[in-house]
Amino acid sequence: MGKYSPEYLTHREIKPMSFNFLHKAIENKSVLEAKVDSCTEDNTLILNLGKNIIGKIPLEELEYHEDNRDIKPVAAVSKVGKHVKFVPVQIIDKVDGKYIVLCSRKESQKNCYENYIKKLIPGDIIDARVCKIMSYGIFCDIGCGIIALLPTNNISVTHIIDPENLLRYVRRMKVVVKEIDENYRVQLSHKELLGTWAEEIQQFNVGDVVQGTVLSREDYGTFVRLSQNLSGLAENPEFDVKYGDEVAVKITVIKHDNMKVKLLILNKIDTDENSEDAFIKFRYNIDSGHINEWKYSTPNAKKQIISKFNS
Repeated sequence: MGKYSPEYLTHREIKPMSFNFLHKAIENKSVLEAKVDSCTEDNTLILNLGKNIIGKIPLEELEYHEDNRDIKPVAAVSKVGKHVKFVPVQIIDKVDGKYIVLCSRKESQKNCYENYIKKLIPGDIIDARVCKIMSYGIFCDIGCGIIALLPTNNISVTHIIDPENLLRYVRRMKVVVKEIDENYRVQLSHKELLGTWAEEIQQFNVGDVVQGTVLSREDYGTFVRLSQNLSGLAENPEFDVKYGDEVAVKITVIKHDNMKVKLLILNKIDTDENSEDAFIKFRYNIDSGHINEWKYSTPNAKKQIISKFNS
């Protein structure tokens, strides 16, 4: 994807740009990337492009919207300290020995829409950078700062009740394009990249004692997440367990035909809520290309979980 990748996806250091380099970039309308040093009182972003070279992105050049709606000042303030992609437009002045380059993030986003976003179809697997996590979903940068939503129920087959906490250290993700509306707003999915029931269960055997995370406690039993796309059901233990508790469970039954995993909760595990083990990490079974259909369920299972991508 190159120049249309999400902003700051690789957390790389940006090398200083030379005067000649920027001249060529202006001629070629190249998409570049730099870190925002500050934001002025009139909401202009200031970029340190190189030795004695300052970039400026006025508020009206910050974002591209096909409906030309107003850009909120908070959008500029929120970029300080972050990397943005932009097209250098022209060298407009020289002040105190420093060249001032007018830049447009809006133009880079417009190019991204025309040459990348509008060419996506449902089922395409793309890179995304996590921008903001809410209870209902994750706002992801899918190219040049263009945002798409990954709804919480599309993150994994095992329900994630508290994504703001469990995913707070996730910075980058592989995602699949779920839907694109008439205004080219993109909705994302993710669970299809993690593994089917058959693929997830391969790491477990009857008799294994493993660590799991309590998803919910119901009258008829306690659901426990065993892996990123797999959960099992245990009889309620005599001691209290609640959502988010880490527990040691013994796998007592695996039924492939109806995708049932029965568990016995042995004890709670004391964990540091800020330790690395307290947060979800994703392991991708599919990480590139395109998918038309994904079947989570085993062939004879009564409940069939299938995702179809209609392009």
